[in-house]
Amino acid sequence: MLELMGSTSVPQQTRDNIAGFAATAYFYSDVSAAFKAQLVAHFSQHALQPDPDIAEAAFRGLARIARDAPSGRIPLPPDTLISLTQSYRALLQKGRMKPNQPLEQALSMALK
Repeated sequence: MLELMGSTSVPQQTRDNIAGFAATAYFYSDVSAAFKAQLVAHFSQHALQPDPDIAEAAFRGLARIARDAPSGRIPLPPDTLISLTQSYRALLQKGRMKPNQPLEQALSMALK
């Protein structure tokens, strides 16, 4: 199902629904740490796609995880954080997304 998020033939609303459902699954009690890491990696990969619709849906998934995560953080390597920050800023500048404080805090972004 997550592969559908990266398809340009899938309507935006469907992508957003997939991202929301997958992000909710992150918090199921029986979900392994490996699955959580895989889900974050999947969202991160799609957030870096050149298609703004795909990237936006992926950032919505990351934002949902960030909002509900007890620590408020999403663990990612520094180079991924830098790339995500650049992609997120580009979407903000194009007016494709509105600022999302939980996402920005989770990704340790200093958006000023």
